[in-house]
Amino acid sequence: MLANLSERGKNNLRAISLSLLLPIWNIFTNRMPTHIDFLKWLAISFTLYCLWQALYLSSKKENKKKWLDVLASYVLVTAMAYILFVVLILHDTEKFRWLFLFKFLMVAILFRIIQFGVRASEDRAQLQMEKQQMLAENYRVQLQELRSKVDPHFLFNSLNTLRVMVRNGNKDSEKFVMSLCDFYRQTLKYNESSVITVAEEINVLNSYFFLMQTRNKDAVSINIELPENVMKDKVPTLSMQILIENCFKHNRMSATLPLRINIYSDKDYIWIKNNIQPKITYFEPSGYGLSNIRNRYELFGISDDSVVINKSDDYFEVKLKLIK
Repeated sequence: MLANLSERGKNNLRAISLSLLLPIWNIFTNRMPTHIDFLKWLAISFTLYCLWQALYLSSKKENKKKWLDVLASYVLVTAMAYILFVVLILHDTEKFRWLFLFKFLMVAILFRIIQFGVRASEDRAQLQMEKQQMLAENYRVQLQELRSKVDPHFLFNSLNTLRVMVRNGNKDSEKFVMSLCDFYRQTLKYNESSVITVAEEINVLNSYFFLMQTRNKDAVSINIELPENVMKDKVPTLSMQILIENCFKHNRMSATLPLRINIYSDKDYIWIKNNIQPKITYFEPSGYGLSNIRNRYELFGISDDSVVINKSDDYFEVKLKLIK
């Protein structure tokens, strides 16, 4: 319940709780009169509440004289409490008056320790949240950079394919244009999201697959076998898209040696598997895409086995953990 309250609400709840409980705790742990009536107890509690709020508000000021403000607040509330209880109400001995001031000082120190601890905890939580936001922004920029590296080549090749299709009067030319528009529309739509459902990711992939199959004809074979219950689960945005693009980027394909891509689920994972047919042109794999996907999983507190890679001489497969 406390986690759902605002900062002001949490502060008031702490102040009220301590102000009501400390006088009772004092009665049962010290040799104090046990016949203090209800009104006096409320008056003491109200004074402690005022002390807490005075210390809290003065400590929030961001200036070089913060501790002077805290001290001034304590002196003011202590003087008011001393006049109210010791002089006007209790009329007790000199010894008791000094004891009262000592206990009030101890309470003020206790309040400041609690407030300092709470403030330090809140500051750590705020720093952690800001760190997570910075990481999320960093990974979003990385994702955009990944897309900027792939998209120009992909768009150039797609437009070149469209040119050939139009020249040959291919009846699927219009469908090709619609799929190209739909692919870019969806990638722009989901680019700002942290996660999307498997169903949304598959919609993006279907447009992409149509474009690639139109360009490569029988040189690519795609098989998607996902049960309905998996479609509502989530994955990092466009993570499957990045893996599929890697399949085309790193492998050659032909009608006699087609690139076979299989997408299926197994327990809490989505599997993307392809046969290995390395391109003749040598390049050094960067691993940038996989690293980006792993880092984005970490933002959701998933670090162990979020991305698992299996590789043999014949196939390469990556499994992505589903986010429930």
